[in-house]
Amino acid sequence: MEDISILKQQIDEQKSMMQAKGLNWTGVDSLYTKILEIRCIVDDFSANDNIEKSKFYEDLAPQLDELENYVIFEKRCSELIEKEREKEAIEHLKQMNELKENYLNSMLRLEDVSTKLVKSKNILLKEIEKNKSIQEENDKLGYLILQINQEKTNISEKYQALTNNIQNNREIGNGSNGDQYDSLRAENNYLKDTVHEKSEEINRLKERNATLESELKSLRRQEMRLE
Repeated sequence: MEDISILKQQIDEQKSMMQAKGLNWTGVDSLYTKILEIRCIVDDFSANDNIEKSKFYEDLAPQLDELENYVIFEKRCSELIEKEREKEAIEHLKQMNELKENYLNSMLRLEDVSTKLVKSKNILLKEIEKNKSIQEENDKLGYLILQINQEKTNISEKYQALTNNIQNNREIGNGSNGDQYDSLRAENNYLKDTVHEKSEEINRLKERNATLESELKSLRRQEMRLE
């Protein structure tokens, strides 16, 4: 029968091996809590059952299961050692040794996945903020287009009234009303140019609006992939 002190030493050796591989040993309870936290994060990211997320979850779940199994064995073995139940502790230690490599690989995988999850979440938050900013600019552009359209309508109406006035005065263009005719023609041309400029400005705004709509659609697709 192995001595309890030897069992404790073997447990310590395993912990030292983990630390040598860059894994910080913080105790079974805190490690088990970390597993549960990561399961919650994965569940959040897999809520919509997207194909990519489902594949990601299927790849991660076995790693978490292996890690959880090892933690359970570790905890049980420590309890048996404390109660000096050597025979049962030895059996658990044997099972722990069989699971050791899987455990170490799972820990490394868990650290990698945890980092990726945090990065993905940060990216998602940035995209949501960018989405909000673009939506606000899009709303402002929409309001500006309405204003310019109204201004264009007003100018067009004035332009039409002047055109009618010019037609009424055309036959006396070389008479006593010649100055009035020239003045009306000049204002008519100015309004015509203004209407053309407003139309070009509206077209530029509509192009910007279409670009923003395209960016919004792209961001929403990214957001759906990240959720």
